[in-house]
Amino acid sequence: MKHHSCIIIIAALLSFSACATTAENSVQPEDSLANLDPFATSSIYARFEKSFSTTDLVRKEIKVYLHPRINSVSIDFENGANKNQLFLNTISREKCVAALDKFVAEFDAKTLNKNTKSSFPSYGATSAEHKWGVLRIAAEASPEIRFGYQFAGENPYFTIFIPGMPNRLYSSSSVTKVQFSVDQRVYFSKTEAIALRQALEQKYLLKKLKEQDPAFGNESADKY
Repeated sequence: MKHHSCIIIIAALLSFSACATTAENSVQPEDSLANLDPFATSSIYARFEKSFSTTDLVRKEIKVYLHPRINSVSIDFENGANKNQLFLNTISREKCVAALDKFVAEFDAKTLNKNTKSSFPSYGATSAEHKWGVLRIAAEASPEIRFGYQFAGENPYFTIFIPGMPNRLYSSSSVTKVQFSVDQRVYFSKTEAIALRQALEQKYLLKKLKEQDPAFGNESADKY
């Protein structure tokens, strides 16, 4: 009887392993670019509020990664004690690029309003995925992020606002005890905004993918 129970347990474990493998391989969306691990495409700079001040900003290096399997880009940065990943799909990247273009155009035309009644004039919003954690990524949410600009002293900055959200991985029995994220705003000077725009542009991302995988895009013609 004991031997029979062991066989059942082993069979169940094998079945679970097979299901897990199948589920993992089935997460790729239809617009998946390639079956490749995520890789860094850009190292750029952004600024973050120091001691909850919107006028005293700290400049830090951030990384942009392409995730070919899900055709998504993550902006990876540290803010305070937290490591953050902000994921943008194709549509979200297009909206961010359009907002960046508007900011740069208004910057050049000197039409950015320092005395606007709105604290953060809007260039629109889009859905995103936000993952965060202190020592490792252990929490995630799906916020609607907002684009805009803000003056810090005499200088205007493009902004990405990430609202605080409940951690969907949290439960009373979960390992992580983080229940919510806090509001965050990421600032970019004009030069930094232009660098971010390039990092999110689809043509640039496909070029980087081609460098990573020379076979990408080399579809052979049908033979007759």
